Amino acid sequence: MRSLLAHLRVDNPALAWWDETEGWLSYDELCRRVEHLSHRYPSGRQLVYLPFANTTTHLIHYLLGLRDGHVMMLADPAQPDEVSEQLCQHFAVSVQISPEGALQQRSAPAPLHADLSVLLPTSGSTGSCKWVRLSSDNLATNAASIAQYLKLDAHERAITSLPFFYSFGMSVLNSHLLVGGSLVQTSASPLERSFWHRVDELGVTSVAGVPFTYQMLKKLRFDWGRHPTLTTLTQAGGRLEPELTRHFAEQASLLGRRFFVMYGQTEAAPRMAWLAHDEVLIAPDAIGRAVPGGEFSLRHEPGLPAGQGELVYRGPNVMLGYATSASDLALGRTIDELHTGDIGWCDDAGRYHLCGRLSRFLKLFGKRVSLAEVESWLSQQGVSAAATGRDDRLKVAIEGENVPSDLQVALANWLRVAPSAVSLHQVASLPRRSNLKIDYVALLQQLEALA
Repeated sequence: MRSLLAHLRVDNPALAWWDETEGWLSYDELCRRVEHLSHRYPSGRQLVYLPFANTTTHLIHYLLGLRDGHVMMLADPAQPDEVSEQLCQHFAVSVQISPEGALQQRSAPAPLHADLSVLLPTSGSTGSCKWVRLSSDNLATNAASIAQYLKLDAHERAITSLPFFYSFGMSVLNSHLLVGGSLVQTSASPLERSFWHRVDELGVTSVAGVPFTYQMLKKLRFDWGRHPTLTTLTQAGGRLEPELTRHFAEQASLLGRRFFVMYGQTEAAPRMAWLAHDEVLIAPDAIGRAVPGGEFSLRHEPGLPAGQGELVYRGPNVMLGYATSASDLALGRTIDELHTGDIGWCDDAGRYHLCGRLSRFLKLFGKRVSLAEVESWLSQQGVSAAATGRDDRLKVAIEGENVPSDLQVALANWLRVAPSAVSLHQVASLPRRSNLKIDYVALLQQLEALA
């Protein structure tokens, strides 16, 4: 297996990273900066809390962690300071990097397993203490799989359209590092003109986006043909409506370019499935086939129709397991296959499709949100409520009439999503089953009827 950092050498002058302030930095320059930074780290293997902003400073910390075998705990840089402090204490972090890139040495780390490389949160930036334990092999094998099916090479140039603390963004970074490609830093979003100016100015070849990205690009009448170097668009982070999938696939077909639909979870480092660009028009509602080196199976669940089951994934990119405390960081592999919680089926061509979820979470703008955590937060605000919804839209049913006027904005701020992604509905009572548990299927139908 190739190392993620095989191209990070002092004798490699190839362009690696474009900085908004400094311009182009080569692999050999990044290598020298990593070496310089290493002298500021305490001796021994460290547990490093890195609020991974898409900056050169934070990139150097990440590369150093991969090179020297530190365990990098990748967090949202916009997370409140008190949440960061709680996490650092809870997991016995030994080195903490500030949002500005400053290094603070803390206490000695708890014992760390030799295979452990990266920790990623399972629930966006809501401060969950359940983190995914990934090994260097998880990262490298998944990056290699992505590079294989996307046919990435040293000529590929991506742009920072996604945050690096998000597993999708991290996978874009890792796969381009693996092949010796380059990345362009930008603080702009794909919804801003300056983003596309940068794409054209620097010859960007690919842009990665979540469903919201493509929903907004369609509304903005994005014209792919105006960007001659942009040969590939990729989508993951939640379900994209088939009509929208077909729209971008048709553009790709007319221009002789590529539009890929992908499926993954943080627990798989993160990519598990891909739908080839020449199949997107044939099956726009499919997630495709397992990535190279992986395989799917369906585990039948009582009550599901014949042919449907929970999607189970096996492959070298499956995480070591979860960590909920510092003691878990000493554990090795605790699982061999990933039960995704998604209900799926396989068509005659071998493509997999999703048709529901067993577990209760949504993906809002590519960020996984636990509905149970949402309900817990609402309860702390003194509100009796139930949460449901579909990807990119959280729907909350509230019992009673005393609802704070700013609750929608407060909830959106806590989740760090746009208020438009959250809708609140007052109901006389929540629908319940005979066992008095909330009937979430009926609740979603009720709220969609109200909308």
